[in-house]
Formats: sequence, C-alpha cells, structure tokens
Amino acid sequence: MDVDDSKMIKEYYEQLKEEKKSKLDKNQQKISDFSNFCEKNYELELFENNFDYIQRVGVVASKKNLLKDIYPSLPVDKDGLVSWNFLKEKLKRTNQMTGYVDFGNFIAMVHHYFRRSLHIENNWAPAFVELFWQLNDENIDAFIALDYDNVRINTEPFFYVELDTWFGAPFNKDIKKIPDGIVKLRPPIDLPVNYVNIFFNKVYSLDIKWTTKGNIKTFQSLEFKSQDVQIELDGHTYHPVRYMHAEYDTNKGKFRHFDGAVQHFTPEEYTQRINNDFNFDSKSSFPIKAKYIKLFKFNGEFSVAHWVEFCSHYYTGNPLMYEYFNGAYPDYLIEKISIIRDKYHQN
Repeated sequence: MDVDDSKMIKEYYEQLKEEKKSKLDKNQQKISDFSNFCEKNYELELFENNFDYIQRVGVVASKKNLLKDIYPSLPVDKDGLVSWNFLKEKLKRTNQMTGYVDFGNFIAMVHHYFRRSLHIENNWAPAFVELFWQLNDENIDAFIALDYDNVRINTEPFFYVELDTWFGAPFNKDIKKIPDGIVKLRPPIDLPVNYVNIFFNKVYSLDIKWTTKGNIKTFQSLEFKSQDVQIELDGHTYHPVRYMHAEYDTNKGKFRHFDGAVQHFTPEEYTQRINNDFNFDSKSSFPIKAKYIKLFKFNGEFSVAHWVEFCSHYYTGNPLMYEYFNGAYPDYLIEKISIIRDKYHQN
C-alpha cells in the first residue's frame, strides 16, 4: 500500500467518524425520547453507550434482549422466531425498507446474521430477506428471527441501496431419485487462497446429506467458512457455520418443512469437524452439539423451486451451492478460474 492509499483510507475513516458524530448530535431529541419511553413504560434505563449511528441502518439502540423488553407481547416461538403473518400486519403502516418493521416508537430489524459477514454494520446479503419480504403464500407458515438486541430509533422511512450480483439456481432433478448419502464440495484445490476468498466468499466447504425414512426425504447442509472467519459471542470466539434442514414428502411431491440456522462451533469443534463429514457425530465418541441461532423456517406445502431459490440466497456468494444444483460453476466463474490457472501454470 503506497502513501496515497494510506492517506485516502485515513481520510475515509475520519469522514465516517465525523458523520457518526453529526448524526448522533442531530438525533439527540429522538435518543432522549426513546430513553424516556423505555424508562417510563418498562423501567429500563439506557445510557449514552447504548446508542450508535450505523451508516447502513441509522440511529440504533442496543442492549441485550432490548426488543423483548420493550415489546413484551412479541409472539416469539420456541425456536426464537416470529410469525411472518404477525409482521405483515405491522408492515401495512409505513413504507420501510425490506427487513425493517415499524413498531411505533422504534423499528425492529431481522437478525443481523442475514447481513453480509453476519454483522450489523453491513447491509442485507442478497437476496434472502428481499425474497422473504415478497412471500405471500397462504399454504406456508413462515417464521423469521428478529434482532432482539438492537432496534432503530429514527422511525421515518429509511432506504439504503446496495447493488450486487448473484446467481439463482434452477433445480431440475427429481428429488425422489436423489440417493441417500453425503456430498462434500470444496473450491478448486489449485486455486490460490486469495482468489478463493474473492470468488468463493471465503467458503472452505459445503457439506450435504440426504436421508430417507418412509415417504420423507430429509436434506441437511452445512457451509464452513475459512478458519479466519470468526465471531465473538458472550465473550467467546466461535466459527459461524450456516445450516439448512428440509423435509420432502415423496408422496405429495412437495416440501413440507424448511429451516435455517447459524451454528457456533468452538475453535476445537471447528478443527475436529472441518475436514470430516455429516457422519462425524455418529462415528465419534464425542459428538459435536454446537450452539445455534435459528433464523427462519417454513411449514406447509411448497415447491422444489421455492426451496432452491431460498437455499441459493441463504448461501449467498457461495458458488458451491450453484455447482450442486447445476453440476458446474456459473459461466463467469469458470472463465475466471481458467484465466487464473493459465497464469499460474505459465509461471
């Protein structure tokens, strides 16, 4: 990095600090009003360090279980999810951005694990939340996780546009014909790590398992990221691993259930599991029981196309999911990998 780049980056971060201070100063009355609302109605005291400005979100109040404390009647089910039917009623009131729900004195948001890098500083990873917001099928009981620790307090309609490119995946196989067993997909082993990080979004592997019991075929998948992708949770370090589970009724030719979660593997669990497969737990004397946060679920009857679309967008930026559904990488990626291989083989 040369001197000009370093100067530009330093100036950029200074601008972000100035913007944050300006936005917080401008919204002091709203911060005060929200603090009074919490204390008067719920005897909940908030301090200056409970408030922040996030460029892609707005002015945010943060505290463990804040949303549940200030909306105690929130209908959260045993999986920690909220019914989409309940949320849709709230959405009728204002024209909020996708992923945000107006509760009157504050704006609730879907869980930050739906954002890029699973972090609240980022915008939604395309395009799972957008697809969910468009869902209007009376045959599906849909549920989604909200961010219970953070709410937005600038309640006027808010929009932050971020364009991206991703690839959906048509899936033409007959689910009944998929044999039971395990699939493990990884990026090309001859691709340099820096290109894997760019083109595969730091995905290390994709593990898939199909099993059949009676007329129900069960799908499970785990998406492992590279070792440097970690999060801090309650003072501990974890490797976040996105998980999906679905059940397909072979008699009806439709899925009856689909859910997704993020599992939290300790560094030791991650090391044990990363190069194994779904049979690890059945073979091991010490099976892994990772902590998890469930993020969505669908119950009812829905098509293979519905399942494939949401699978693809839940694992956004992961060409391995595309490869599994289509038998090859997207054309753009095949071309780039070919160019990279030619370059390195010539050297």
